[in-house]
Amino acid sequence: MLDPQALFVVAVLLAALSAILAHFGYRSPSYVVGIDLGTSFSVAAIKPAEAEKSVSPAVVKHYLTDSPLVPSVVSYFPNGTTVVGDAAVARQDLFPEDTIYHAKRFIGKGIEEVSFDSDAHPFTVVPSPNSTDEVRFSVLDHSLSVSPVDVGVQVVSELLKSVEAVVGSSGASKKVVICVPVEFNQPQRDATRRVYEELGLTVTRLIEEPVAAAVAYNLHQRSGGASSRVVVVFDLGGGTLDVSVLQVATFSGSINVLSTSGDQQLGGQDFDRVLAKLINEKCRRQNPNHPEHYSNVMAERVKRELTEHENTTVCGGQLITRDEFAEAASDLLDRMYDTMHRSMRLVMLDPEYVSDVVFAGGASRMPIVQDTVYAAFEDADPRFHTELDPDLLVALGAANIVD
Repeated sequence: MLDPQALFVVAVLLAALSAILAHFGYRSPSYVVGIDLGTSFSVAAIKPAEAEKSVSPAVVKHYLTDSPLVPSVVSYFPNGTTVVGDAAVARQDLFPEDTIYHAKRFIGKGIEEVSFDSDAHPFTVVPSPNSTDEVRFSVLDHSLSVSPVDVGVQVVSELLKSVEAVVGSSGASKKVVICVPVEFNQPQRDATRRVYEELGLTVTRLIEEPVAAAVAYNLHQRSGGASSRVVVVFDLGGGTLDVSVLQVATFSGSINVLSTSGDQQLGGQDFDRVLAKLINEKCRRQNPNHPEHYSNVMAERVKRELTEHENTTVCGGQLITRDEFAEAASDLLDRMYDTMHRSMRLVMLDPEYVSDVVFAGGASRMPIVQDTVYAAFEDADPRFHTELDPDLLVALGAANIVD
């Protein structure tokens, strides 16, 4: 065991060293923290506050899982404690009524605005005692009610633990840049801001998610002789699709959202369901008693393999090709295509005037999705941006905004 007196001496020496460094003007570097509080996953990214524009932000990996993606899930225990992220997901099947996810769908909304979403989830959604406030989630056999803001506080707090593990408590700035969907109204934006304020953070900028995605690729910076460019951000997340048209003034760096069009019932989860059905059909050729839930479990693996390869096999050699997947998902792909064109029609934009197309959201990795986007611009020649991880774009863009 370490001598307590020795520990005291070390602590005194460290304090003295800190005082000396402070006397000579040394300060620990502070960081800009960009946070994407997402529907399915949340991400934090950091960048030194004094860094040059050429310095890229870095995504923060979770201090336990080493993954940059933290599931936006919170599970509640009877003793009042909570677990967040992957640990909460692990409790989802056994304690569905006490495990809250997709809180972003409910934030800043009253009970009359969430009837569809509340019916689609296993937990209980109740009106606030004050009818003007956002809904609440009733957990632990109705002994506790929490708001979407409360859930957001838990998720962001988990992200900040990882930030502090990387830069230390002195380097972790109390100032953050946060993002919201374009379609969020003022109550939703205010509620999102409140998540951070309840943690003692100062929101220096609140930007819209497609703007952050464009900034992640530095599309706001001057390039060539063009004074402006038109950018389409195609964002296909786990549960929603948003297509936004941006106008970027490259001399000033300003970005304006000209239009946005979305499908709030179309996302990666819908493609998973289509693929699970296709897997089930294939596997029942081999085994008529193949359990359907096995196909649901297999869908994620098969989706990854079809992202990397033209085909894969299931259930003892049953072949599934990328083309079969595209055919099975044709209705979803058609809805995507229509959403893209609707977003451009809103501002009477011809695809040939689009200079850049940015892919955001994890589901945009799928080749069948990318091929559909390419087809929408087949007579144009934009630059398609897929270099960065689409799951991380929004947080990277937020951290890249330095006042």
